[in-house]
Amino acid sequence: MLLTDFPAQMSTTSAHLSTTLTVTDFVRFINLASEVHHNAGIALRLSPHRPTVLPFLTNALAPKFPEHLIKDLWTLTFPIFPSARFDVKAAIRKSGLQFKLPEHFLRPPVNQCIVCPPSPNLHVHTRLNGYLYDTDRVHSVQTVILDCPGRDVNILHVHCHYYITDRLAHLFRVIQMLAHVSHFNLTNWYNEIYVKDIDDVPHFDEVYTPAMSEAVCLDALELRDLLAHEDRRRNQLLLPATGTDDLRFDEAIASHLERLDVEGTSFRDHYCSSCVRVKSGGLDPDTGEPLFYAVVTDGLTIGHWRCSATPDQLEEIAIESGLPRPEGPCTKPLNNINNRFCSLHHSLLGSRCHVQPCKKNTMPDSKTCDETAHIQAWAKFTNRVKSNFSLTAILNRPGSNLPSDPTVHLDAETGEFNDLEGLRQADEANRAHKSARDGGESKAKGKLVVSRCRTHNDQLVVGCCGIVLARKTFYHSESVSAVKCFLEDTFPQGMPEVVFYDNACRLTEHIYHGDGDSIRFQGTVIPVDPFHHCSHAESNEFCKMFTDPKLFPDIQEDGRWVFNASAAELTNIWYGGFARMCRNMHSLRYNFFLEQMVHLRNVWLTKKLNKRKGMMFMGNGYI
Repeated sequence: MLLTDFPAQMSTTSAHLSTTLTVTDFVRFINLASEVHHNAGIALRLSPHRPTVLPFLTNALAPKFPEHLIKDLWTLTFPIFPSARFDVKAAIRKSGLQFKLPEHFLRPPVNQCIVCPPSPNLHVHTRLNGYLYDTDRVHSVQTVILDCPGRDVNILHVHCHYYITDRLAHLFRVIQMLAHVSHFNLTNWYNEIYVKDIDDVPHFDEVYTPAMSEAVCLDALELRDLLAHEDRRRNQLLLPATGTDDLRFDEAIASHLERLDVEGTSFRDHYCSSCVRVKSGGLDPDTGEPLFYAVVTDGLTIGHWRCSATPDQLEEIAIESGLPRPEGPCTKPLNNINNRFCSLHHSLLGSRCHVQPCKKNTMPDSKTCDETAHIQAWAKFTNRVKSNFSLTAILNRPGSNLPSDPTVHLDAETGEFNDLEGLRQADEANRAHKSARDGGESKAKGKLVVSRCRTHNDQLVVGCCGIVLARKTFYHSESVSAVKCFLEDTFPQGMPEVVFYDNACRLTEHIYHGDGDSIRFQGTVIPVDPFHHCSHAESNEFCKMFTDPKLFPDIQEDGRWVFNASAAELTNIWYGGFARMCRNMHSLRYNFFLEQMVHLRNVWLTKKLNKRKGMMFMGNGYI
């Protein structure tokens, strides 16, 4: 019987019932009556006109419609009793776990903190799947552990048998931020000091040991970071109950990074007397005095593995699919850092020759096609790897030829650089060559490409005080068009009055002579920072006319530069120290880790800035 037919039949059979029966009474009646019919129908010889169980149904259901009408409802619905009966518990038992729905949820009896005076809502900390033993059977359960966002979490439950204190997790992160220590080294340091050869370390008579694993260390730090970010937003952290932690955290990490892209970091609108000067320019909204704000942007060759689909391959796929030519490389994440392509392009290009450019498929049990040059190129590549080339490449990653420990140049109290000139002599050979930085090809045309692809660089926007305002990974090149878009995204409410950039001449030319709109940059000057200006060609007339820092008197005072325009370069020394640590991180972990390092450094540096002489003001907000 269709649902539309039932009201019509009820109106014909019992008009009074059709005007008094509620949906709730109907559902409850069908559930109970069909169960009674299943259990006692044959024994009591129940029929549409033999409703001997009506007194029981009336008493059990206490319907809101007139009780004498229950007989009409019995007669009307009797034919559907056999098909209406449904064992809900059996259905959940059979299919629930496929859809993450156990039979029972074990949850605390309160939803609000009973300790904190404001009684904030508790949020989900952990979900643990398990089994409940009962007299009838074994039941699937999920334990929901809540915690209070209004209280510091002193102990974090990381894995089933392992916990970590908040202060140790914070210590680990600060060590990483200041000294570029990997999770591997943190784990081994802790075990060497507190576990190995220590007589009084307690041992359970179980398969698990007291030694900290790298997975516990990594998961603990990520869990603490996620909780801290959600607490700052006054939100709940929700994690799935199934899967390993490297997968359970993915959705929360991706969500956090997406919100950073939209909202910006908590330091994006930082300002202080080191990066804002009272001069000609804008007006201070409080005092009416003239002021202007200066930042520096710069790129550093550091990155993660990405999809290796070449521009020619992407264009070929677009043409075959009837889609427009793609702008830039594929930015879809790899499922595994050892994969050559993302999941989409693996299905389309996975069988192609690994030596590019080439449209042929690989030979059986080979990575190349039958082209002799490609076979030789692949053999040369694999021989270099086997002869320890990979170790050489790792050791020569960006930052390796910079000072090994830039903190030796910092003032312990204020965080200022003591030997600025010495740092300025740091080798910059790791920077991409000019054509790649301007958006061209990073390799000569016609050259065979064998290795997998990595992102090109990370771009930073840094206040002249050293606070990192924003960072972004550039996939193909440090092109001026990408830098322009990055600046527009970083400062949605208005551009700073001064933006230092070592490639300012090309950026300025693109802004005012390119296809895009230049209105956002009206009132902004873009000089080359003084350190890099000396390397610009004397024959570059555009640079001499528009981006020479000496053209702007407001950034000079008594023969000295007002702003520390080398702030981004100095920050790059610190940021580049993570190149080797991040080399084999998945893109999600790479961005999350570096965002966390930047955040911690900003917090640390803010405290140092407050101790500097002449620091008259500091704050967050649009100026």
